[in-house]
Amino acid sequence: MADDSMPLDRTVSQPASEEPMLSASLAGSPAQRPRLPATPWRWSIALTLALLCFVPDAQADWRRGEAIDPDTGDALDAVIGLNERGHSLMLARDPHGSVRAIFKLPVGDRDFLDQAEPPRISIDGGPQRQVPLAGTGLTWAAFPVWNGSGEALTGLLRELMQGETIEVTYFLNGGGYKETSFSLDSARTTIAEAFGLRSDVSAEEIREAVALEEALLVEAERCGAEKGKKRDRCLDALRACVAEARDATELRDCLGRSGSRS
Repeated sequence: MADDSMPLDRTVSQPASEEPMLSASLAGSPAQRPRLPATPWRWSIALTLALLCFVPDAQADWRRGEAIDPDTGDALDAVIGLNERGHSLMLARDPHGSVRAIFKLPVGDRDFLDQAEPPRISIDGGPQRQVPLAGTGLTWAAFPVWNGSGEALTGLLRELMQGETIEVTYFLNGGGYKETSFSLDSARTTIAEAFGLRSDVSAEEIREAVALEEALLVEAERCGAEKGKKRDRCLDALRACVAEARDATELRDCLGRSGSRS
């Protein structure tokens, strides 16, 4: 089995520009090159062939359909993204109602995944982040994207709905890694319909949800630093306030009225 992986300390470009190979194929070797007149229609044919053969792997078609869980063999009602290289990214609920993503290598691919090294993702050119594994095999890796409650205003599922491209870096059994990417152009409405979510969430709503989430984490850490009954009272007040607060300001006001912050 050929090993075309690359060392981790090298920059890996997007897989797959075939332009150099295509140019050589069209031009031929010096000994074989036909003497063609430089007519405009011949250049037009060459350019058309080049454009047909060069396919960026980011292009992806997102649709709803039945997929097979690679871990259990069960049928899943899933949102399926398939890019031009044959990699797939499926989104489906687990038995507990949460949504996870399942990244799969192309059918017939000669590579196998390093099951001890989770993939890393980057959305719209942002920083890479390692995803927590929710299952893995030689040709697939699953990771959580949403807990299944609320409107998913924050978190990875919403980022997929709001983003333009997701790049996946996956590590190979035996060393090295590769990258592939998926366009998210048609993912938003398909995901929203599949999981009963709003697709038209505003940037302001997302900012408020992120601020509320950050405030909740701060207050949870504060409660965790308390001891005994004071800690229990603090956590009880936090649970009650989370149920009624619509933003970070309302959360802090509620906790102030409860006396848990004194």
